[in-house]
Amino acid sequence: MRYTIQTLVDITNTGARRGENLYHYKQEQNYMSLLNSIGLRSNFEVIGLDKDKVELEGLDFGSKFKNKANVWKWTIEFESLQSHHTVLMRRDLDLVPIFNGLDETVKFPNQCFTTEGQYCNIIFNTNR
Repeated sequence: MRYTIQTLVDITNTGARRGENLYHYKQEQNYMSLLNSIGLRSNFEVIGLDKDKVELEGLDFGSKFKNKANVWKWTIEFESLQSHHTVLMRRDLDLVPIFNGLDETVKFPNQCFTTEGQYCNIIFNTNR
């Protein structure tokens, strides 16, 4: 099954390692936190990762985030049809620590993925 995850958190996949460019390293750490948290339940394949500045109205981000903002769109596909669900992803990712102050265009009150409420910064959709 294929899922699309959209987030206001900078999850740019830079491949940077510790000791290299600190900015790129923090972006990579956010990407790895997302990748590892989702991968705890089942193996998956990354289909695509894009960033675009989009209008947030009509999306399910928290009510504190308005207007246009940078949104990272991550498309993944699981090996097994029934191995995952958006409810599980929301539960697994809520309050996972992140680095902020990168290429985001919104401010977060906490340094974590937030999956619900007025500061929700990550949303999940099923692509059938």
